[in-house]
Amino acid sequence: GNMLARHFSHENRVTVQIAAGVDIVFPIFGWNVLQTHGDAIGTGGGQGFAGPNLPILRGANKVKLSGFAMGEHYDLMLTAHFHTSSNPGRVLANGSIVGFSEYSQRLRAEPEAARRWLGLIHEKWGLRERMPVALEDPIKPERPRVRVPAVMQ
Repeated sequence: GNMLARHFSHENRVTVQIAAGVDIVFPIFGWNVLQTHGDAIGTGGGQGFAGPNLPILRGANKVKLSGFAMGEHYDLMLTAHFHTSSNPGRVLANGSIVGFSEYSQRLRAEPEAARRWLGLIHEKWGLRERMPVALEDPIKPERPRVRVPAVMQ
């Protein structure tokens, strides 16, 4: 963040927000956006067949409730920690920017090419459009080759 702020210091059209803690809240057209890495939303890892979707939703709810308790309100949450793209409700969860890797494989995450969410926020309606932006070609995993002994053919 500091490097970006320094790079754009002479560009008055760009504002760089730098978090002092694990979260940062910033307004876009009057809508409050909370951005957090996601490792501190208090839900742990994935949950069986639902993968990271349930922890992302539980974490978003916990963050929202703790914010309400402190008099804060968030209209949209941006996160990335779970290495899988997801869009449950008013949450945009980015996958891994490097794409499928050894780390993702160790998590047994679904193979996913590197991508990010693009969200369009409208002054009146808030988050109106969202779409994934591909950062690399789609992953086409190969099936493992199984060798059958000649006596079994």
